[in-house]
Amino acid sequence: MTAGQAIAAYYDGYLTQGQMIVLGRHGYAWVEHGGTFVDLFVITPAMAYITSQYRLAYTAWWGWLLLGLTAIVVLWSMQMYSQIAVSAPEAHTHHGETTIAGWIHGVYAIWGIWVFALFLVTPTTPHTSIHDLLLVAVALTILFPLGVIKFNSTWSWTISNSWQVGIEIAGVWLITTVRIAFNL
Repeated sequence: MTAGQAIAAYYDGYLTQGQMIVLGRHGYAWVEHGGTFVDLFVITPAMAYITSQYRLAYTAWWGWLLLGLTAIVVLWSMQMYSQIAVSAPEAHTHHGETTIAGWIHGVYAIWGIWVFALFLVTPTTPHTSIHDLLLVAVALTILFPLGVIKFNSTWSWTISNSWQVGIEIAGVWLITTVRIAFNL
């Protein structure tokens, strides 16, 4: 998925700042997106570990419900980001439109959120270990701030970024704490 995003960003002219400058574009390049590298080096390995160690309830009614809710949240988020990117273009969305790289990222986000949601809030076989719950909580804690950061001198934290990241981290750790405390 990461390679697909990189290729799509390249063909769209948003892979690197150098490419964007040559093409007369402004905004944030794909390589400046903090989530790019965390997806590759933290989230994908964590998903691979979870799916290799646990049987998740993909086809249970709650699995389908979580998939539907995940898709709604991701598609809504993509729409919101496409509006924000009118004034702050980036590789995943610019000119009010989601790019091919953005759609690839959206599919990856749905898949990843679904796997982590199934792992964190539904029964697994074998029973979820405390070690693995903590491992996933740490991985997501790393992802959330890096998912909004752009490694570009023009980018800065906003109040909405802070709220988004704070709510995500608090939610994951609340779920993790409840699972551990009640041995769920």
